[in-house]
Amino acid sequence: MKKIIKVLRWLSVFLLIILINLIGQNPAFAARPNLEFEHLTIEEGLSASTVFSIFQDQEGFMWFATPDGLNKYDGYQFKIYKNDPSDLQSISDNFVTIIYENGGGGEIWVGTNDGGLNYFNKLTEKFTRYQNDPSNPQSLSHNHVLSIYEDKNQRLWVGTEDGLNQFNPQTGDFTRYKNDPNNPDSLIQNTVTSIYENREGELWVGTKGGLDKFDRNAEKFIHYKHHPDDPKSLSDNSISSIIEDREGNLWISTLGGGVNKFNPDMEEFTRYLNDPNNPHSISSNTVSHIYQDETGLIWMGTGSWLGSSGGNGLNLFNPNTEEFTTYNPNPGNPHSLSDSAVFSMYEDRSGILWFGTFIGGINKYDRHHIKFDRYTYEPGNPHGMAEDPAIMSIYEDKSGTIWIGTFGGFLEKFDHETGEFTTYQNNPNDPDSLSAGGVWSIYEDRQGILWIGTFGGGLNTLDRTTNKFTHYTHDPNNPASLSDNSVVSIFEDQQGTLWIGTFGGGLNQLNRETGTFTAYQANPNNPNSLSDNSIWQIYEDTRGKLWVATHQGGLNQLDRETGIFTRYQKSDTLNSLSNNSVLSIYEDATGILWLGTFGGGLNKFDPLTQTFTAYTEQDGLPNDVVYGILPDDQGNLWLSTNKGLSKFNPSQETFQNYDTSDGLLSNEFNAGAYYTSKTGEMYFGNVKGFNVFFPEQVKNNPYIPPIVITGFKKLNETTQLNEAISQIKTLNLSYQDYVFSFEFAALNYTSPEKNQYAYKLEGFDKDWINAGTRRYATYTNLDGGHYTFHVKGSNNDGVWNEIGTSIQLEIAPPPWKTWWAYTLYVFALMGVVLAYVQWRTIAQRQELEQQRQELERERVVSEKLRRLDKLKDDFLANTSHEMRTPLNGIIGLADSMLDGVAGPVSEKQQRNLSMIVQSGLRLNALINDILDLSKMKQSSLELQIKPVGMREISDVVLTLCEPIIGKKSLQLLNKINPELPPVDADENRVQQILYNLVGNAIKFTESGIVEVSAELLPPAQSPEEPEAPGYLAITIADTGIGIPEDKRDRIFEAFEQGDGSTSRIYGGTGLGLSVTKKLVELHGGTIAVESTLGEGSRFTFTLPLSKTTAEPLEVNRDRSSFLPRLQAIAIAVDNSDDEAVEVPVEIENNGHFRLLVVDDEPINRQVLVNYLSGAHYTVTQATNGPEAIALLENNFKPDIILLDVMMPRMTGYEVCRILRQQYGMDELPIIMLTAKNQVSDLVAGLQAGSNDYLTKPIAKDELLARIKTHLNVVRLKTENMRLQTELDIARRLQIMMLPKAEELRQLPELDIAGFMEPAEEVGGDYYDILTQGDGLKIGIGDVTGHGLESGVLMLMAQTAVRSLLESKITEPQEFLDALNRTIYHNIERMNVEKSMTLSLADYSKGTLRLTGQHEEAILVRTTGEVERLDTIDLGFPIGLVEEIGEFVSSIEVTLNPGDVVVFYTDGITEAMDIDNQLYGLERLIEVIVQNREYSAEEIKERAISHLMEYIGKQKIFDDITLVVLKQR
Repeated sequence: MKKIIKVLRWLSVFLLIILINLIGQNPAFAARPNLEFEHLTIEEGLSASTVFSIFQDQEGFMWFATPDGLNKYDGYQFKIYKNDPSDLQSISDNFVTIIYENGGGGEIWVGTNDGGLNYFNKLTEKFTRYQNDPSNPQSLSHNHVLSIYEDKNQRLWVGTEDGLNQFNPQTGDFTRYKNDPNNPDSLIQNTVTSIYENREGELWVGTKGGLDKFDRNAEKFIHYKHHPDDPKSLSDNSISSIIEDREGNLWISTLGGGVNKFNPDMEEFTRYLNDPNNPHSISSNTVSHIYQDETGLIWMGTGSWLGSSGGNGLNLFNPNTEEFTTYNPNPGNPHSLSDSAVFSMYEDRSGILWFGTFIGGINKYDRHHIKFDRYTYEPGNPHGMAEDPAIMSIYEDKSGTIWIGTFGGFLEKFDHETGEFTTYQNNPNDPDSLSAGGVWSIYEDRQGILWIGTFGGGLNTLDRTTNKFTHYTHDPNNPASLSDNSVVSIFEDQQGTLWIGTFGGGLNQLNRETGTFTAYQANPNNPNSLSDNSIWQIYEDTRGKLWVATHQGGLNQLDRETGIFTRYQKSDTLNSLSNNSVLSIYEDATGILWLGTFGGGLNKFDPLTQTFTAYTEQDGLPNDVVYGILPDDQGNLWLSTNKGLSKFNPSQETFQNYDTSDGLLSNEFNAGAYYTSKTGEMYFGNVKGFNVFFPEQVKNNPYIPPIVITGFKKLNETTQLNEAISQIKTLNLSYQDYVFSFEFAALNYTSPEKNQYAYKLEGFDKDWINAGTRRYATYTNLDGGHYTFHVKGSNNDGVWNEIGTSIQLEIAPPPWKTWWAYTLYVFALMGVVLAYVQWRTIAQRQELEQQRQELERERVVSEKLRRLDKLKDDFLANTSHEMRTPLNGIIGLADSMLDGVAGPVSEKQQRNLSMIVQSGLRLNALINDILDLSKMKQSSLELQIKPVGMREISDVVLTLCEPIIGKKSLQLLNKINPELPPVDADENRVQQILYNLVGNAIKFTESGIVEVSAELLPPAQSPEEPEAPGYLAITIADTGIGIPEDKRDRIFEAFEQGDGSTSRIYGGTGLGLSVTKKLVELHGGTIAVESTLGEGSRFTFTLPLSKTTAEPLEVNRDRSSFLPRLQAIAIAVDNSDDEAVEVPVEIENNGHFRLLVVDDEPINRQVLVNYLSGAHYTVTQATNGPEAIALLENNFKPDIILLDVMMPRMTGYEVCRILRQQYGMDELPIIMLTAKNQVSDLVAGLQAGSNDYLTKPIAKDELLARIKTHLNVVRLKTENMRLQTELDIARRLQIMMLPKAEELRQLPELDIAGFMEPAEEVGGDYYDILTQGDGLKIGIGDVTGHGLESGVLMLMAQTAVRSLLESKITEPQEFLDALNRTIYHNIERMNVEKSMTLSLADYSKGTLRLTGQHEEAILVRTTGEVERLDTIDLGFPIGLVEEIGEFVSSIEVTLNPGDVVVFYTDGITEAMDIDNQLYGLERLIEVIVQNREYSAEEIKERAISHLMEYIGKQKIFDDITLVVLKQR
C-alpha cells in the first residue's frame, strides 16, 4: 500500500512538472512582472518603519508587528496598542516580534521581544500576559518570543530564545522543549525562530542551530544540519522561516545560506544561493522570510534584524525556470519597493500581498489595483520615451509598430515586444527632418505611406527606409496648397481619397497625383458650407457618409458629389447636439453614431430619427469632456475624459469609471490619443504618457469585503467603550446621548478610498441611505426605544456585501417618558380634570354674573345713546330752522341788489351777487333735506294723503325741469298712460320724490333721454286684507353713466354717493335718495334700482292705488314756488359742466407775480380771484387738472399754484405728482386748497409734493401771507443760485490762471512745484511763476475775506503783476508800489473793504530776493537746518492805502544745491482737524524737513497728503496754496 501511494505521489509530481514546463513556455509568464507598490509609513499612521510580522484576522483587519507597538489597520487608519506601565492588561512590551491567530477560536497571540506572550481579547481589547517565571518550570521558557504556531490538533507552540513551548490553554501551563547536550533526541538548539506543520502532520522547528522534525508521539527531535561536505545537506544552520509548497516540498530560508528546498521523500536539500555572476540567482544569502502566494509564486525577503546584512531586495522565484527576479528600491520610481530589507510577507484574503521592511514601512502589492500597463518618461533610460510625456496621437501601422505623437513635437516609434522607443524630432539644420510643432495626427494609407500631421508645421510623410520626411505646408500665394499648417486629423476614405482636417483652415482633400489640395472652409453667408474651420476628426460610416467633427461648429456631414455640408448643432430644441465642440466620432454595429464632446458629454446620434441623446456626469460619466471612443468585443465603449477612463455599456446605459487609483498614469487624457491595435489592445494617451490594456483583462475586483463598525462617538467625541465596538451586539444609550455617530469600514484594501457604503437605522430610517464613500452616520434626538443600525458596503469596483453588519441599540427614554412617569401623568391628568371641572363650574357662575352685569351696562349705555341721538336730531333740526332766517336774508338781500334796489350794479358785481344767491339756494335745499330726514327719523312727518294722478304730476315736474338741462343733448319723456288710476299720496311729497329722481337722472346723463313711465302691479291678496288694492310702479329711466354694482346696495343710505372719491365729477351731499326712499316707504311703497354701468339706470318706486277718483290737478306753471329745489338741482348740474358759470380765464396784470388757480367750482375760483386781485397778483384760472397741466406744457410758468384737491377727472394729488416730475418744490410752490381737514389728508397732500395745505373756508389774510412767504423763498433761492454761479466762475478762473507745468520747468537749476485748491467760498489765494531776464519772478498772495470780490481782486493782482512785468520795472520796491496803486484804485471803484498780502521772490543763479509782506517763508538747508524768513517788515498790505513805497524793502538769501524754499498761505497753517485744532506752521516745517531729500514735486505731494490726513472730513474754509523751490 505504501508503495502504491509513493508511486501515485511521484506520478502527480511528474504531471505537475510537465504542466509547469508548459506554462513556463508562455512568454507572459516568463516575462518579468512589473510590480508597483503602495507604501504605508509613519506618515500614514504606522507606529514604526520596521515591520516584523503581518497577518489578517478573521474579521478582515490587518495587523502589523513593529518595534514600537502593535498596529491594527482597517484600510483608512491605524489603531496602535502600546504598553501602559500602569495597566497590566495592556500589551506587555512595545517591541512586537510575531502575531498569530489560531484557527479554532480566532484568538490573537502576540509575541514580544522582552515581554513574553500576550493573548489579545477582541471583545475587551485587553491583553493577558504569559511570561517567564524563573520559579515556575511550567511558565514560558523565555520572554523573547520568536515564533508562534497552532498545529492541526489545535495545540499552540511558541518558539523563544530559550526553547520550544507547548501551551495548554485550559491550565495556562507551558511544556518546555530544550536542547539537552546529553540527549541527542532533544531540541537541536534553543533559539526557535520558526515552527511549521506540513500536510503529513509533521512538526518542523527551525532554530539558529539547524532544522528539527519533531516526533510528538515519541517526543524525539530528528536533526537536519549543515554539513560542509554534503551539498545536499542544509546550506546553513540559522533558520529564519519554513513553508510547504503545493508539491509538498519544504522551503527553508536561512540567514547565511540562502534558501533550501527540502524533498521529504528523498530527504535531500536543494540549495539556492546567491551567484554574483548570475543575475537570475537569489539576490542575497541572508533570507529573512519566505512565502508562497495563492497563485503558487514563491516570494523571498532578504536582510536580517539580527544579522549584519542589510538586505538586497525582494525575490520572486519562477519554479519553471528556477530563476529569481529581484525587486529593489528605485529612487526614480515612487512605486518601487521602499526598502531593500524585507522581513515579513502576507497575502490577504483579497489577494493583496503585504511586505514588511526594515526602514520602509509596509509595501502593498495589489494585483487588482493595476489594471492598465503604463508607459511614461523614465530618466536615465536610453530606450525609453522622450522627455515629453503629453501624448497627442497614437497609431499602429501594418507591421504592428506603434507610433506615438507628443505635444512637444516628438514622433515615437514603439516596439511593444521590447518596450523600446525610437524618437524622431525636428532638426532645424536638417530639411528632411520632422517639421516643427506637436505631432497631433498619424495615419498610414493603403499604399503604406505614413502621414504625420503637426500643429504648426504642416503635413509630413515619412520614408521609413531612409527616415526622411517630406513636407506639405501652407503657401499664402498658392490656393492649391495646404490651407493651414496645423493638421489635427488625417483620414483615407473608401474611395482612397485622403482628407486632411486642420485647426483653422478647414477641411482639405489631397490630390496625390498633383500634390494639390482642395479646401472646404466655413462661409458665414453660406449655411451649406463647413460650419467651422477647426476640425477634430474625420470619419466615414458604413454607409459611406463622410462626417466631420469641428471645434465650435458641431457635427458636419459632407456630400462629396455636391460639396454641400449638412450641419448638426446645439439648439434650444430637445434631442439636439449637447455641445458644438465635437472631439470624436464612432459608429457602432447598429449604425448609431457616438460623439465625444468638449463639455457636453457623450452623444448618441440616430441617423434615422436625426435625434441626439446626451449622457453626462449626471448619468454617471466621470466628466463631460469626452476625448476618445473605442469599442471592445463585448459592445462596451471605452471613453477617455478629463477625469479618467470610463467603460460605457450602451444596452444598460451604465458607466464604470477608472482613475489613477486603478493604475492610470493621469486622469487627464488628450483628444486624438486613442487607438485599438490589431491584437485588441487599447492605447489611450494622456498628459503623462499612455496606458495599454486588453479590455477583457480589466476585471472587477471580485472580493466581497467584510463590513465592520470601527468607531463610536457621543456628542461628537470619540467614546471609549468597555468592549470593542466591532464585537458589541447591543449598545445601551441614555436620552442624554442625543447626538451619536457610528464609523464603519469595508475591509477591502484595494483602493479603499473608493469603497462605498449605505446604512439604515431600523426603527427610524425608512430606506437605506446611500453614503457614497463617507464612512460615518450621525443621528440626533432619537426617541427612547429599540433600534438596529445596519451598514453595508462595497469594494472599490462596486461589488457589495449586501449582508453587512449590524448592532442593536437600546435608548433609555428620559425619566419623564418612562412607564412610571406616564402612570403619574395619568393620575395627574385625572386630578387636573377634576380640578378643571370644579373651576369651570365656579367660572361659569362668575361668567353668567358678568354677562348679566354687562347686559345691564349695555342697557344703560343704549339708553344714553338713544337720548344723545335724540338730542343730536333735535339740535340738527333746531339749528336748521334757525339757519333759515339769516339764509333768507342773504338770499333776499342779494336778490334785491340784483334787481337794482340799491342802485345800478356793474357786470362784475352782478356776477358775484348771482354766485351768492346760488350758494344760498344750494344751502337752503340741503337744510330742507336735513329737516325732512330728521322728521322722518322721529316719525313726525305728516302726509296729506289724497288721490293723486301720476300722469299730471309727472308732467308738471318734467316741465319745470326742462330749463336745468342746459346745453346737454337730452330729451325728457312722460310715458305714463293717462288712463291709469290715481294713487293715494301726498301731492307735495310725490313731487319731491320726482324732483330728486328726475334731477339725478338729468345730472348724471350727458345725452339721450330721461323717461318717466308707470305700470299697474297686481294686488297682494291676504286673509287679513282680502280687498287690498294694488300698486302703481313708477319708473324713472335714463341713459346716463350708470351705477357700479358694489354701490347699488348703499346708494339709498344717507350721505352715500355712486362716486365718493376725491376725483368725482359730480357734486352733491348724498341725502336726496335717502330722503326719497324714506318718503316712498312712508307712503307704504318700495323703491329699487336697476343699472348697467355706462348704459343707464332705472329707479322704480311703488305707491298704493286709490279707491277713489283723483281730483283735477291745478297745474301751476309758475316756477317760483319750486325755485329753491330747482335752483339746487340746476347748480348741481351746472357744477358738472365747466362752462356753466362764466368766469374770465385771466384777470388783468396787477403785479409781478403770476398765480395759477385750479378749481372746478366757479364760485371758489371767483372768491380766490377777488382775494388776489386786491393784492396785485396776475391770476390765471384752470377748471380742472388736465387744463392746468396743458397750460404749463404750453410754456406758461406761474410763480405759484393754488390747487383744489377734489376735482373731476384728476385729483389735486395727481396733478401735484405730475408737476413734481418736472418742477422741484423750491422751483414751483404749490398750495393745496380743500375742504378735507383730516390729518391724513394733510399728510397725503405733502407726500404728493405740495408746499403748503389750507382748508376751506379760507381766511384771506392767511392765504395772502402764505403766498407771500413761498414767493420769498423762491426769490431767495434764485438769488442764492446766482451767487453760487458767480463763485463757481471765480473758482474756475482762479484755477485757470495758475502756472502751467512747463512754466514750472523754466530753469534747469531750480526744481519748482506748486499746488492750489480753492475753498467752497473763494478765498482769493494767488501764486504765479514768471520769466524775468535770466531768472524768475515768483509771486504769492492772499486776499482778505472770501467770496466773489476776493476772487476778482486776486485776478486783478495777477493781471497787474504780469502787466507791470512787461513795463520793464526791475526794482522790487518800485514794482510793488506801482502794483499797489493799481489795486487800490480798483478797490475804490468796487466799493469793497478788501486788501491783500503779497510777496515777490526774484530768483537768479542761486540767489533769492524776497520783497513784500506775506506769511513767513521757510528755508530748509540740506543739513536739515531751518531758516524762517519773516516778511512783516518787507512791505504793507496791498490796496489798503494809496502809497506804500516807503514801507517796501527786500532781503536776499543764497541757495545751495539741495536747499528747499517753501511759500504758503494761511489756508494751510489755519486748517483745523475734527477737534478744531490748528494745523500750524510747526507741523508744516516738520514735514518739509523730513522729506527734504525728495524732489520738489514729492515734497509738495507729501506735505499736502499730510495736511489732508490731518483735516480728515472737516470742511476746508480757505484756499490752500503751497509753492516749493529746490535748488538743484
